[in-house]
Amino acid sequence: MQCASECSTLIRTRDKTGSGTPVGIYFCINDLIDALADAPDGTDPAQILVTVAAKTPNCDGHSDDAMTLSSQPNILNMNEPAGVYKLATLLDEVPLYHINMELLLDKALTIRHHNHLVDTALLTAFGGQALPNTLQRTDGPSDATIVIEGSLRHPMIGHVDRVTLAKIYMNFYRALTHGHEDFDFETHILGRHPEPFRTQFDGYLIGTRGAMRADILLGFGIRADYDPRRPLEKYVDDGKKRAKAMQLSDPRELCWAWMEADAFQTRRCRDLDRLLSRLPALGKTAKSPAWVRTDVFHCLEREAMKQVFAAQMVAIDPDLRILGPNAHNTRAAINTNAKGGLDDALQVLLSDTLIPDAKKSETARRFHEGGHMRQRETAAL
Repeated sequence: MQCASECSTLIRTRDKTGSGTPVGIYFCINDLIDALADAPDGTDPAQILVTVAAKTPNCDGHSDDAMTLSSQPNILNMNEPAGVYKLATLLDEVPLYHINMELLLDKALTIRHHNHLVDTALLTAFGGQALPNTLQRTDGPSDATIVIEGSLRHPMIGHVDRVTLAKIYMNFYRALTHGHEDFDFETHILGRHPEPFRTQFDGYLIGTRGAMRADILLGFGIRADYDPRRPLEKYVDDGKKRAKAMQLSDPRELCWAWMEADAFQTRRCRDLDRLLSRLPALGKTAKSPAWVRTDVFHCLEREAMKQVFAAQMVAIDPDLRILGPNAHNTRAAINTNAKGGLDDALQVLLSDTLIPDAKKSETARRFHEGGHMRQRETAAL
């Protein structure tokens, strides 16, 4: 993928212009992969916006799988004061976005009468000032409102300057406690024409939510726990130390610890398989993102932990009766670890990682499939 060099130049150029206070941006790799998988073959990742967050996301119950960025992108940060003026400038340059924002706030003002959460958020957004009145018919019931498509039920919104309009929207969205999807920036402001936005910004944040261009996430995504100072040998040593520090002696606890480490490896190899198998369809020269290498190293760290757990288990229960009679694959894997051996697929994956541009997807898939089989065997333990 050419993104690594192109995105690097892009981000360095945009950093010089100043993107506001540095802010943490996090995302789940599955959100990125799902967005890439849903796009037609050959789609430029720069044309895809992917969900991101300002805080570490849950990632299906595994927050340690969360990703972040190694470089500060050029974002429209609608959580800081400077974001008001950046958004107002965008509204000025793209009239369609301005119209969409007027219509969206007009909609909010209309539904506030039967939606307490929206009403409360609007009161906060307008800073205690009286909310715009609904334009009423003069020849009908007093509560009837004009419903001409595309018109404003609250004409005052059309006379609000862009800076104030931007500030009202930002404060309103952040004040919402639920129902953000009904007033989402990407869906309702950018709509079907995100191109002008993408040419100026890599993404946006508002409240705890946002979106980022997929090419930026691909080129600069790293695991949130990434430590660039850790060499390969350190991962192995740390894995053994962590396992021994747990001081487990009960066979069942040792078995659970082994399975937990195996499940971690299975998740990471699933991520590797899904992403690497999708790269060739993106219309770019396939190249592994930087985080692939460290993911493999983290799998090796867990393998070192599994070796410690397995050796203790076999010493206590040589026949591994705790596994029951049908866990043949799990029993074989634990016996391999107990002898200091590595899983065959992981060993190949490690070798591939040390070779630039090696194809790792099929090997990662092998481990993922094996791990999934072991999980089925031990589900009742």
